[in-house]
Amino acid sequence: MLTTLTLALFLFPQSDLDAAMASAEAHAAKAEWSAAVSVLRDAGAEDVDDAKVLGALGRFILRETEAGIASGAISGFEINDAFSDAAWVLEKACGASDALAADFVNWSEAQLNAGNAELALIPVGDGLAKFSNSAALYMQKARVLGSMSRDALEGGNVKKAAKLEADSGAALTKAAAVEPKNATPWIRMGEQAILAGNREKAISSWLEGVKRNATGVDLGRAVQWLQSDAGGVIDAVIAELGSDATREWYRGTAYFAADPMPWESVRDAFKKVLELNPQFLNAYYYLSEGAMREATRLQQNGDDRRSAKGFYIAAKYLGLYIDSFAATYLASAKAAGDGGAGMVTKAKWLAGHAVTNGDFKAAISLMDFATQAAPEDVEAWNNLGFFHREAGNAIEAEAGYAKAAELSPNDPQVLNDWAVIYHYYLKTEDAKALGLYEQSIDLANKLLSKGGLESEEEARVRVALRDATNNQAKLKKGNRRNG
Repeated sequence: MLTTLTLALFLFPQSDLDAAMASAEAHAAKAEWSAAVSVLRDAGAEDVDDAKVLGALGRFILRETEAGIASGAISGFEINDAFSDAAWVLEKACGASDALAADFVNWSEAQLNAGNAELALIPVGDGLAKFSNSAALYMQKARVLGSMSRDALEGGNVKKAAKLEADSGAALTKAAAVEPKNATPWIRMGEQAILAGNREKAISSWLEGVKRNATGVDLGRAVQWLQSDAGGVIDAVIAELGSDATREWYRGTAYFAADPMPWESVRDAFKKVLELNPQFLNAYYYLSEGAMREATRLQQNGDDRRSAKGFYIAAKYLGLYIDSFAATYLASAKAAGDGGAGMVTKAKWLAGHAVTNGDFKAAISLMDFATQAAPEDVEAWNNLGFFHREAGNAIEAEAGYAKAAELSPNDPQVLNDWAVIYHYYLKTEDAKALGLYEQSIDLANKLLSKGGLESEEEARVRVALRDATNNQAKLKKGNRRNG
């Protein structure tokens, strides 16, 4: 008579399981969790007593469930059912003689995620009975106890919560003792300290983790938990492992989050990012925003000279960012609560600082964004025409002025500026230029005769009248010298 195990092997030969495992691992490497689960189930993985096969299947079901929750494909009671399914498979894996410590960790995690914190302690205890020096199991114990502590606190049992939190910390201390070169227990201690409101202890724990094994410190996680305080931790990692673009990136974002922001550290980090990896182009955004904040601070302190320089730096880097991420920046503007009005105003203002420093490339990039974000903004189109004109791009300048005139056909200054392009730069369509000058003169005279203009607007109209009159006279004489 065939035993259950013999029957399973008869129905699903080992060679088929080996092939299924290889296929499932390949899917898992690409985060194709559902495919990995299906391959193993189709090969009969649930019906064998092989810890390697069952452990892999349980782990993949865990990942499949997490991905399903994140995408919204799994919700409600389905969540508990899915985690319970993983727990059942992993419990079976842990019953095999060749089970790994990781199988007990995953079994516990499945139980915890299924909402059974106390049941999640059972796999930890079973696992530690077999793997007494497993840091992973002690850390899982700490995780479960921490969850139970938070539940107790929410239920109003402060004393029980404190006891469970202390036991969680003791488990992490034990994990650090059994694997002294493992940074993770110290990182978990740091996270626990953050939750307890002890930032000083959190920082010292992360730094201890760096000393134990700098390569084991997840810098993204450090920034996530420590935010602006992560800068010193990342500096310590760089001191141990050296600089690279990713480490400098995290260093820059950490210091960028600080208040007050150390501009020199932000600047140096993101410039180093670009030096090490020129493709890391969104570093320009942080350089621009950082320079803007620093310039604003200097302006508030009355340091106008340095603040003006800072605003130009902000303009230059924002222009470079827009050159690479125009669609992203435009989408951000459209998604803003004010429809992007503030970003447009900022772009126009910074463009002025770029022009003051003779940087028409940056000014054009900024104004290109402004015209796309606010296509009815006459000033933006007129400025775009002017910046292109000064940069020597006559054809692009004509297009900007033409759009401004289309939007504001009764503005004498806009019409004069448009005519100037034909007159002095393109040197074509003299009749059109003369007609535009004539319209500008006529409109200016009517506006001034009517009166009622604000002083600033009246001054602008008088300048337009003067310029159009002089330009018209010069064109009639064939004079194409502008100035």
